[in-house]
Amino acid sequence: MHVTINIQKIGTYTKLPDRSTIPFGLPPLLNEDENLYGLLEDELDLTLGLEGYKDTGFNDKYHSFFDYMKRTYKKGSSLKEAIGADFVSNRRNLVSIAKSPYEVKRVEIQAIRKNGVIFLCDKKEDSEDYSLPYGHRFERYLTLDKYGNQHNKYETLTTDECSKCVLRTTLSSGKETIKLFYSAEIDAIDREGKFVELKTTSYGHMKWLERRSLDHYLQSYFANVPYIIYGQKAGYRSERVFRVNKKWTNSIPNSGVNWKKEVCFNQLFQVLQKIKSKLEYDEEALVLHITREGLFFEPECSNNFVINIERIGIYKKLRNQTAVVGVDPNGLNEDPRRYGLLDEENQMDLKKGCQGFRDEGYGDLFYSFFDYIKKTSKQGTPLHDAVKADFISTRRNLISFAASLYSRQLIEIRALRKNGVIFLCDKKSENETSEDYPGHGYKFEQYMTLKDNGEPYDEEEEVSNAECIKAVLRTSFKKGDEEIKVLYAAEIDALDSDGNMVEFKSTIHDQKSWLYKSSLNHYLQSYLGGVSCIIKGQTTREKIVFRVDKIQTNEIPGMKVKWNAEKCFEKLFEILREIKSKLKNDDEAVVIRIQGSDIYYEGESGKNCKFDMPVTADFETIGTYIKLKDRTAVVGVLPNRLNEDPYHFGLLEEKNRMDLKKDCQGFRDEGYGDLFYSFFDYIKKTSKQGIPLKDVICSDFISTRRNLISFAASLYSRQSFVIRALRKNGVIFLCDKRSENQTSDGDDPGYGKKFEQYMTLKDNGEPYDEEEEVSNAEFDQETWVKRRSHYHYLQSFLGNAPLIIRGQVTDDQVVFKVEKVETDDILHMNVDWKADESMEQLFRVLHEIKLRLKNDDEAIVIRIGGRHVYYEVENAMKCSFVDANFLRYFE
Repeated sequence: MHVTINIQKIGTYTKLPDRSTIPFGLPPLLNEDENLYGLLEDELDLTLGLEGYKDTGFNDKYHSFFDYMKRTYKKGSSLKEAIGADFVSNRRNLVSIAKSPYEVKRVEIQAIRKNGVIFLCDKKEDSEDYSLPYGHRFERYLTLDKYGNQHNKYETLTTDECSKCVLRTTLSSGKETIKLFYSAEIDAIDREGKFVELKTTSYGHMKWLERRSLDHYLQSYFANVPYIIYGQKAGYRSERVFRVNKKWTNSIPNSGVNWKKEVCFNQLFQVLQKIKSKLEYDEEALVLHITREGLFFEPECSNNFVINIERIGIYKKLRNQTAVVGVDPNGLNEDPRRYGLLDEENQMDLKKGCQGFRDEGYGDLFYSFFDYIKKTSKQGTPLHDAVKADFISTRRNLISFAASLYSRQLIEIRALRKNGVIFLCDKKSENETSEDYPGHGYKFEQYMTLKDNGEPYDEEEEVSNAECIKAVLRTSFKKGDEEIKVLYAAEIDALDSDGNMVEFKSTIHDQKSWLYKSSLNHYLQSYLGGVSCIIKGQTTREKIVFRVDKIQTNEIPGMKVKWNAEKCFEKLFEILREIKSKLKNDDEAVVIRIQGSDIYYEGESGKNCKFDMPVTADFETIGTYIKLKDRTAVVGVLPNRLNEDPYHFGLLEEKNRMDLKKDCQGFRDEGYGDLFYSFFDYIKKTSKQGIPLKDVICSDFISTRRNLISFAASLYSRQSFVIRALRKNGVIFLCDKRSENQTSDGDDPGYGKKFEQYMTLKDNGEPYDEEEEVSNAEFDQETWVKRRSHYHYLQSFLGNAPLIIRGQVTDDQVVFKVEKVETDDILHMNVDWKADESMEQLFRVLHEIKLRLKNDDEAIVIRIGGRHVYYEVENAMKCSFVDANFLRYFE
């Protein structure tokens, strides 16, 4: 079949940062300085001007193209007649389809017919690119600015704007024609008005012909670009261009390539022809899957129901449930010996490295996800505008809703509306604690992935789930004119060599049993996670993997399953729509109870929903000082260094034990009575006189750490506290009665200070002599966790201390065991308190105090007895803990 192609340039436009357009805008003029071509005397450094670079050109989709069409066509015109085409697409889709006989990168392209025109959209299009833009920097070297001058090579690089060409391409074969309307980004235009493509490459000519020639040819051909200018780099890791050459587009197919353009054009025509034949009526839709196994056409959900899953970003969840943005997961181990029916030597024992496994992945709820949202959003932006979604959820909730048609499980999920967004959380996640899980699934992941250096893991390597990689997804469910968007995070197990996400599953079931028992849940988990394939390991009862299969996610609904994917997604949409209709105002909440086809919605108090945006604590170390005996401060002095002699840690030998009574006979408590004196002296010495106090400290409160601990611990403590709050100079001062009236603690024998002395070094780096004139623990581990862990955690957390050195003593005050305890690890011990609830209590108390003290010289007393907090008005004259001379310094 012979296909002829005619490409017609319709117009050009400039895309602006807000994705609107200026029609007829032209690309930048090509820099034709002869010194920039051939073998260069001065190499082009592609790393200049990249400081602070952020990809701002992504997520355009069709926004600018549609804006151009609206600006250049008469309102009310028939869309099909206005554009004169059967399809609206982007150039990338055409290239992906055309090159698929030779180069396959897994792609999913949605096609939907509207107003007589078929729209094509790549599902993975336009996610933010976190890599450095060396190609864009090359473009700056090879183009002129709007005044016709060369760009300054040090100027900061941005991708806010770009130029695009609008094209109508006609494919003809026999009597049938197919017309496409699309836009393509153009890098430059030369003095003769010809479009130019600019590329960098580290490949030599032969390798370029093998690996990149087809993609570059099609990209330039479909943009009507007559030639490409290449910047040659010395190697893959080199970011310096040493040679610049010109290559004519029409010469590439005749350069000894291993592909034929005619085959590509035939493929494109046939695929478009098939899509056109399948979508005969408006509102019909399908998904084209391009895979190594071939091209598959999957009908999109019926009744005009369309799902679009968009990957927004990616992050690494750390042990402390914070997020590191932009970290990729491990690569898939694609060694062919790992797949199919495995030889005995390649079988995988999932018990290896799991002996000491401890489940540390529980309890994240939304914490890392919320941290990601904060780190990728501009402060002050309304939440709904930042997330661009109606719901924030976990993937598990969506799976539960979708699978409910075929499940008998009882599901209970709470929905709370805050800041215009509805939060969904199931009871299991709300109350999630560590599970007695052996870790075999994580071991399978380890076998099937590669380390950062590309090497496989050792089979004896220990397994941990404390950290993981998550994708952030925004999925829209659209039915008719109604659209619902959900933002959620989904754990990613690995990426294959094409950059596609992969899910791992290990199971004892054979294929038939798996289809019957697990296929629906695994399909929904993968589909809603944007995962292209599942790597399924079949195990013996002894947890030995003897067979590994790769299952394409989109093929599962066509297997011999007992469920219907379309019905599942329509059920999901129906439930989300009902929740949205019930929660029209902020602070409204409902409980959704589902058992099979029975669904119940019950009103709920928003106060019972603890899973919306949590209280977060951000610490900033402002400075350090040493407090002298006269309660003045010497600024900038650091504490003693830790004595890290290994003989001081673990179960101590007799000779290394520490007698805390030595030289404490004459100990006298001289640390009392400081209150705020040394702290105020530090503030004065580090501030300029006359600047308002609030501007100096940039805080709402001045307090001791002990007050914060008292507030935070009150939910779990039976102790009573009395703390006074006084507002002066726009700042609220907090002081507990004990500190106000503090006198020498005659009962303190000084053992804690002696332990500090044993565990630190002098200024000269030498340890203290044990006869020389840090907190010690009197309990074993279990008792410490029960009685002291909460206070010690809060003390360390609020002191921004990542580590506690805990000494266990005998009845005779001799330290016989010393342990390092990571502050974050305390949360994963068998504690009977929750850190997030403590922080919320602290926030509530501080918020209430701030509300009550709106003017200077107002004061209150806060009385705390366990969970009960009482606030009483106080006479400010009775609050003597704020020095008047200190306040006058800032007036």
